[in-house]
Amino acid sequence: MRRTVPYTSLLLAGSLTLSIVVAACSSGETPTATGTLSGRLLLICCGGRGPGVAQPLSGTVKVVGPSGERTQVQVDSDGVFSVDLPAATYTVAGGPPIGSHLPCPTDSGVVVTAGTTTSTDLTCRGVD
Repeated sequence: MRRTVPYTSLLLAGSLTLSIVVAACSSGETPTATGTLSGRLLLICCGGRGPGVAQPLSGTVKVVGPSGERTQVQVDSDGVFSVDLPAATYTVAGGPPIGSHLPCPTDSGVVVTAGTTTSTDLTCRGVD
C-alpha cells in the first residue's frame, strides 16, 4: 500500500527549511575576507654565526591596520610569525626581545589579500 503525504505538509516542511536557512545566513554580520601575514624576524649582527649572517630572533611583531587597529604577535626563538588578518594594507614593525634595544625595521604598505599568504621578513641590526 502506498502512503501519500498531503501537499500542504510538503509545502509547510519546505517553507520551514527555507526559513531556517535564511535565518542562518542573515545574521546581520558581513563575513570579513581574511588573508595571512607571515614572515621571519631576523637579526644581523657582528658575531655569532659570522658578520652579516641573518639568524632567527625572538620578540614581537606589531601590525597596525588602516584604521589604527593594532595586533601584536609573539615570535618564538625560531623567528617565524604568522597571523590571519582582514584584507587591507598594514604597517608591520619588528620588535626585539624585552630588555633589548636593537633597532628593528618598520615595513609600511604591506598588502594582505583575502585567501592568500603575504610574506615579509623584518631584519633587526645588531651594533658593535
